[in-house]
Amino acid sequence: MKLKALKPLYIGGAVVDPGKTFETTDVHGKQLVKKDYAEVIDAKADKAAADKAAADQAAAEKAAADKAAADKAAAEKAAADKAAADKAAADQAAAEKAAADKAAADKAAADHAAAEKAAADKAAAEKAAADQATADKSTAGKAAK
Repeated sequence: MKLKALKPLYIGGAVVDPGKTFETTDVHGKQLVKKDYAEVIDAKADKAAADKAAADQAAAEKAAADKAAADKAAAEKAAADKAAADKAAADQAAAEKAAADKAAADKAAADHAAAEKAAADKAAAEKAAADQATADKSTAGKAAK
């Protein structure tokens, strides 16, 4: 019979400490159990406890692996989100630069058009003044004859 000592026992020439297992005859084992010196070890219960411990260990390992996978996925998502945000910021900056460049080009074109109009107006005014001077001269010449 397989037993677990509940108190220090002298069995087979050696002391068995509490919590340790030992084997003895069925009659002796029953006497020790009756006196609360030992308890019977149930092989099925030991196997069930060992199986439960193994299942618990496997579950803990799976939980750790799942957590590691989730952490990795979260880190990858965070990196992808950051990359997308960086790209969006770069696209926004490029769009703003393009808008500023277009505004500058439009202003330069408007300034150039205004300068050309001013030059054309000045040329027209000078031509009109020259024509007037010629007409005045012609009128003065006719009046003198």
